[in-house]
Amino acid sequence: MARGADTAKHRRAVAAIGQALVLLGSAIQDLQEGQQSSGDKDRPVDACTYLKDALPKRRVLSACRSGEFPAHKVGRRWLCKASDVDAWLSKQTEAAPTDAPVALARWRERRRVAS
Repeated sequence: MARGADTAKHRRAVAAIGQALVLLGSAIQDLQEGQQSSGDKDRPVDACTYLKDALPKRRVLSACRSGEFPAHKVGRRWLCKASDVDAWLSKQTEAAPTDAPVALARWRERRRVAS
């Protein structure tokens, strides 16, 4: 009798894991297609894609690996919240107020226009 109960628990667990994988797959697909609403700043975004006009890819990856940048590695990608990236960029420009790179200014302008 206990064996049958264990089998039922395992089936329910497998079904729950399957549902979670479907949801995760759809979230990853949304990220890959770039379907992010302009008002949704807490949705995970790919760090390199989000910062492609502001910083070189190597700089972003180096900052992610060192823990300097607020991102988490998911598979082969570094994901972060857009609001965290914006706060990090603001902190970086405050730390070096002399000359903000032209690319950073263009990036911010594009983000404003997209909103």
